Amino acid sequence: ASDVYKRQFITRLVNRSTKVYGKTEPVPEMGPHGLKMVRSTLEIGLMITRMERVPTFFPMGLNTREDSSVEKNMAKELRRSDGSIAYEGEWDRNLRHGKGKAYSASGLIKFDGDFFEGYQSGTGSEYRDDGTLYYQGSWKQNLKDGQGKIYSNVGDIIFEGNFKAGQPDGQGQEFRENGSPVYSGGFVKGLREGNGKLYGMNGVLIYEGQFKANRRHGSGKAFHENGKIAFDGNWNTNQKSGPGDLFDENGVLIFQGSFVEDLPE
Repeated sequence: ASDVYKRQFITRLVNRSTKVYGKTEPVPEMGPHGLKMVRSTLEIGLMITRMERVPTFFPMGLNTREDSSVEKNMAKELRRSDGSIAYEGEWDRNLRHGKGKAYSASGLIKFDGDFFEGYQSGTGSEYRDDGTLYYQGSWKQNLKDGQGKIYSNVGDIIFEGNFKAGQPDGQGQEFRENGSPVYSGGFVKGLREGNGKLYGMNGVLIYEGQFKANRRHGSGKAFHENGKIAFDGNWNTNQKSGPGDLFDENGVLIFQGSFVEDLPE
């Protein structure tokens, strides 16, 4: 009976040592050299386990064939097959999770911020290929989502507002590189939509009203450069269309009626 128990114990040890490199060998029949053969199999299995190279697509320093999970928030590096760094930061269960940085193949930083279960989620900054800051704000599953800012390549804010699924969506503001406003109002899927205000080169309001697909569309008011009202009425794809009132530069009414293709009918 003791030999049976001994054989079962040795069998479990052999199977445990050999399964890590994908090969399970039968335990040889017990004989004069049986115990020696089992010990040799164990030694070979342990040696191969020690010599196995850690795959480059997992956090450096972890033997993922033996460890089913990564220690939460453990700082690790991810490198490409050519040795260049792709990611450095925190991990959880073999996924990028926590604070981290992603790099391009040329070694420049592409993203710096929060990761959640492998995705860019939370807050973070995105950089252009030349290393300049492009976006700073909220993320959800690798897409811009929530409040954020877009920067020009010289570092000026050119958009600030809400994003959804990677595009401006909701309320936002566009700016020129000198800081003067271009547009303030609603966006849908990256285009001006809903109520908004349009500004001239000098920052003076030139239109206030409805937009559709980036164009003045619906009811709205246009203004002269001196701030006086120029038109109050209906618009169709950037042109006066339908009923409206036309004013001169002093704000005096000069026409009231219907418009077709931007002209009085």
